[in-house]
This record gives sequence, structure tokens and C-alpha cells, in this order.
Amino acid sequence: MPISPPNAFPALGRHRKLILGVFVAIIGIGAVCLFLWPSKHSAEREEGLSLARSGQFDSAMPALIQYLDQQPNDVEVLRELVLGMVQKHASDVEVDYYAQRWCQSAPADGEPHRVRFEILQRLSRPLEAIAVGERLLVISPFDDRARHELLTLYYSIGKYDDARRECLRLQDSSSLPAAAVQLWLARVELARGELRAAAEIVDRILQRQPDEPVASLLRGLIHAQAGEHAQAVTVLRRVRPQSRQERVVVLHALGTALMRNGEEREAKKRFQELARVSDAELFMSDAAHRKHDKTYQMRAANALFAVDDFRDASMVLELLHSHTLPDRESLSLLAKCYAGMGRAGEARVTQERAALLPEPSKQ
Repeated sequence: MPISPPNAFPALGRHRKLILGVFVAIIGIGAVCLFLWPSKHSAEREEGLSLARSGQFDSAMPALIQYLDQQPNDVEVLRELVLGMVQKHASDVEVDYYAQRWCQSAPADGEPHRVRFEILQRLSRPLEAIAVGERLLVISPFDDRARHELLTLYYSIGKYDDARRECLRLQDSSSLPAAAVQLWLARVELARGELRAAAEIVDRILQRQPDEPVASLLRGLIHAQAGEHAQAVTVLRRVRPQSRQERVVVLHALGTALMRNGEEREAKKRFQELARVSDAELFMSDAAHRKHDKTYQMRAANALFAVDDFRDASMVLELLHSHTLPDRESLSLLAKCYAGMGRAGEARVTQERAALLPEPSKQ
């Protein structure tokens, strides 16, 4: 008969019930943890959503983010977090991280794509914005505002054929003003080198509205591209730009046309003015990123005043005075801006306030 081997673990038999009990207890504790884990995070979720919807977003944000660390694709939580961050003017870079996850978690929903489309435009990331905008229009093909924004993005990166296609779609069926769509189509045709098509569109608009500023600007640019420099000078001199950006375009085009038309002295004046306007635009951009730095604000205000942009100069100074005590220099400049805008009463009162303050110390 075979001999059974000796029991190498005699204690195992004696404590079998104890070991089995411990094993069962471990399984039970694990089951309880698995049951309570979702419950704990569900409570975090409901607390975060409740705070966000009651207007207490600053308190809600940590709970929502913590919940998303465990459940990254919860569409409802992502929506509340992204919309709350946008409302609180959080960094667009930070918001985009969650907006992208929202789009991925709700690929057939237009809302997250619309929100991210706007964020990417503010971040000046046109290629990504175009990709999101194209997806948005697949989901929401009748979103005319998105289609208009998409065509401007195409135009900005030189995809003129794509921009033209979107113009034609807006022209066929759009809630946007027909004249605005026509002006964009003229811009695109001009950029494509289709001068005759651009001229036909612009001339139709000018027949109805002889002083339309954008149409007049485009007509001057068409003349210039066609080599008709005298006509370009005549038209561009009549243009009244509606913004500093338009003013830059007009001055550059007019200066170039004057130079090619043999009017070098006048051309030099326009290019000097162009340099001042470009500086003002640059200083304005710097000031926007340093809102609490008085040096940058005053530099921008002075540059804007120098190019007769009294409205924007006054806005910079008023914003500066909202968080910094005004001094004689800034109030005097603000008074001049008010006077330039024809607001004589405000100019007088502001100058009187400035006169009560001490002269700036000489360095």
C-alpha cells in the first residue's frame, strides 16, 4: 500500500475555519466598498451640480472636477463645468480642455461644438476652430452664424474657394442681412483675383448705397488691383473707415495708390499716418493684456488720442480710473478726449477735476 506523505502544514487543518472566515470577511468588505464607491461619487456629483445651478459656481467647481477625475465622460457634469467656467471668464486654455472632452462625450450635440468653436476662435487657433466648425455645421446645418464665422476663418488662412462656397450657401438661404453676405462674397472674389465678379457685386451695392464704407473700400481696392491707380486714389480718399483695422487697410491701399500714381509727398503722409495707427493698435493690444498697469494704459490712450480715436482712448482711461486713482495727466487727457467727441460739458468738468490735482513730478 502506498504510504501517505506526512502533513507538512498540520496547523492548516486546525485553523481552516478561521482562514475561511477571514477570506469571507475580505470579500464582504470589498463588496461593501464597491457598493459605497459609486454612492460617494454620486453624492459629489449631485452636490456639484446643485451648487452650480444655484449660482455658487466657485464652490461647485472643485467637486465637479474631482468627480470628472473618476467619471470623465459625464456629459451633464461637463456641460455645467464648461458653461460655468465660460461665465466666470476662466482661462480659455483651461476651459478648452473640458470643452474638448464635452465634444468627445456628446459627438452629436451641437451645443458643445458651438462653445468650443467660440473658444478656439478667441485662442486664435484657426485650423482647430475650422475642424470644430465644420463638425458643428454637420450637426446643425442651419446655424448661419457659425457658417459666417467659418467663412471668415477660411478667408483668414487663404482658403478662398472654401470661403466662397460658404458665402454662396449663405446667399441661398440665410437669416443674415443680404448686403453683409454680398460684401463678404465681394471680398472673397477680390482675394481670388476675380476682379470682374467682385466689381459687379460692389457696383450693385453702391448703386443702392453710394456711401457704403466697406463697398467703397472694396471698389478702391479693385481699382488698385486692376492698375487703375488714379481711380483708386479718388475712391479711397472718400472712404470713412469704421474701425482702426479698416483704417489700416485704407491707409495702406491709399498710400500705395498715391505712390504708383506719382504723388509721392501725399503717399509719404499716408504711410506716416499708417505707422501711427499701427502703433496705436499694438499699444491697445498690449494694454488689454495688462489692464492694471498704468504705464501701458496711458501709452495706449496717448497713441489712440494721437490718431483721433477719442472714443477708444476715453474708454481706456475710464477703465483705468475704475481701479486706479486718477491723476492730473490722465484726467487732462480724458478731458481732451471728451472735447474731441463733442462732449463739452464732461470735458469742462473733467478738466476742472484735473486742475485740482498736483502737477506730475519731473523725473
